Amino acid sequence: MFKDTKAMLYYLFLDHRSSILIFWGIFIGSILAILTITTAADTSVMVVSPSLPILIFCGIAGFVMVKESLPFCIKMGMTRKSFLTSVFLFNILLAAGISIIQAFVNALFRLVIDITSTQVRIFSTIEATTMNSTWYNQLLFDCILCFFLLSAGLLLGSVFYRTGLIGGASVIAFLFGLFLFSTTRDWIVELFVTINDSFQVTPNLGTISVLAVLTVIPTWLLLRKASTISYNVR
Repeated sequence: MFKDTKAMLYYLFLDHRSSILIFWGIFIGSILAILTITTAADTSVMVVSPSLPILIFCGIAGFVMVKESLPFCIKMGMTRKSFLTSVFLFNILLAAGISIIQAFVNALFRLVIDITSTQVRIFSTIEATTMNSTWYNQLLFDCILCFFLLSAGLLLGSVFYRTGLIGGASVIAFLFGLFLFSTTRDWIVELFVTINDSFQVTPNLGTISVLAVLTVIPTWLLLRKASTISYNVR
């Protein structure tokens, strides 16, 4: 079990290495381009939120993980239980790694902005909440958000893998329908955040963490008898 998990983690690292490097290359290049343009144009203050593309990347990375990795790993002799255990462990490590890199990159760009007096402001996710804007709170907040989106993306990817486009689209339509009704919409929002009378947002990090971990149950139910061939190509 330990050897399988170790081998799987190494495989997932190699499988995601290029996409991670490409993402960070584009990400850093885009921020540098914004800094250059703002400095040259001498425009008003421009607000940049690096967290949004990172969260989108996590959701997509989790979504494609099953389709790209499960067939190969099963054919190589790994059990579905070992696969799922390794994937969730990898998601935790990936979320932590991305959060640490993001904190370092944000600090570096803030230093460059202060030195060059560029009219750019880095807006982090924690600034939209009531949490103290410290580096450790930022690291914890980003890590939990990244892990949740990786886990949610993995679950949604498992739905598409097992039930095909129709099944996956039906789940998305159902989730979208829940937001059309004020009762369910308010319940879902309050599950993730608490909004006070001044419209200040306090994230329920404990609830978000528990939900991220609990996604392993439906994901396992979907994958425990899954074929090595995606539903859409059978």
